[in-house]
Amino acid sequence: MFAEVDVALNTPDATAAERVADLERHTSWTDRGLLRHVGSADQLVALLIELSRHVDGVRLHPLVLDEDLPVLSRLVLPALSERRLVARPLPGTSLRSTLGLERPVNRFAAAAVAAQEDAR
Repeated sequence: MFAEVDVALNTPDATAAERVADLERHTSWTDRGLLRHVGSADQLVALLIELSRHVDGVRLHPLVLDEDLPVLSRLVLPALSERRLVARPLPGTSLRSTLGLERPVNRFAAAAVAAQEDAR
């Protein structure tokens, strides 16, 4: 099971609450029924640690990519890596192998084998 979290983080220029208020003056931040974090990177790390006890993964939805993504990569991911809650994918691996999923049967290959057997 995965959790989805809308994220607005403090940046060097403004607090997350100030950033949300500024954006709200232009358009509302739509409530999509997801968890919402508005605050510091440390608070987000604490939330993600708590969520890790209940879910298999988390999908983060940054409020503004240009502002939140640098904070996520500079502060949140390293803190989660230190706690072994996130790992860098190894080169050449796939999401399927990282999640431990088996490769699905290729329906085209199965059809080709069946056609060859019918031709005999």
